Amino acid sequence: MLQGYSDGRKRLRVGKYRIIYMYTQDGNIEILYIMSVDMRGDIYK
Repeated sequence: MLQGYSDGRKRLRVGKYRIIYMYTQDGNIEILYIMSVDMRGDIYK
């Protein structure tokens, strides 16, 4: 979970990159929203 966000955003570290994402569940259907992909120093701006 990312601090400062109440909508359930999470981050995934992949080497020097960070992926900011969130997902919702509706019955058996899962939706993943990829919100941003960028380098570590730039993603949180």
